[in-house]
Amino acid sequence: MSDMYESILRLPIFLGLNSITLTSLLEKSAVQFLKFTNDELIVNKGDECTHLKFVVSGKIRIENEVVHGKVMICEEFDAPNIIAPDYLFGKDTSYPYAVTSVGETSIMQISKTTFINVMMSHEICLINMLNLTSNKSQNTMNNFSFMSASDMKEKLSRWILNLTSKQGQNINIKCRHKDLYTFFGMQRSVFINVLNELKESEIIDYDASSIKLLDRYALKDICSKDISMYIENNW
Repeated sequence: MSDMYESILRLPIFLGLNSITLTSLLEKSAVQFLKFTNDELIVNKGDECTHLKFVVSGKIRIENEVVHGKVMICEEFDAPNIIAPDYLFGKDTSYPYAVTSVGETSIMQISKTTFINVMMSHEICLINMLNLTSNKSQNTMNNFSFMSASDMKEKLSRWILNLTSKQGQNINIKCRHKDLYTFFGMQRSVFINVLNELKESEIIDYDASSIKLLDRYALKDICSKDISMYIENNW
């Protein structure tokens, strides 16, 4: 079996299918394969999500604006992966962030109508999709857990973990310091002290306009034990 098919079988939506079933499914479905060179726009923020897009080779970069557009979270993800599957259905079906290619990248896309037919004919795909979207919804419900932390270093650590993915690479938070310490309700001196402590521990690096995550596991260790199980499962 080709490397591409092996990559597709590792996608969360197709877990549990064998190669024969997958080959039959793709042959019977209206599937498109798209090629992108380095730094090409794959999805723009606000585009309508009319297709389910799978990253079957290469790497993508996601740029997600948070804190009323004042902070940009940049992450890279290797194939195999799926782009915003929780926005294919629901009230809001526009992409919440921009996605660009990192190096040569291949995308397989399936229209919403075709994917509905796939789920109706392959129950495992339906269950996988429900699990995927449910997990994302449950994770969103916990995104404000950082507010309960009294220690400022733990609060910042939880916030970074909540807004980034455990599969993410080259994670960079682009922001002005003032916007972040105002958002957290910290004094500037306290915020800078926290950044310096994390930098000295080689957990992050930072400059005047960005924070680069170096060690995700060390951030988890900073967080209190009462959320250790949640961290283990989601961060």
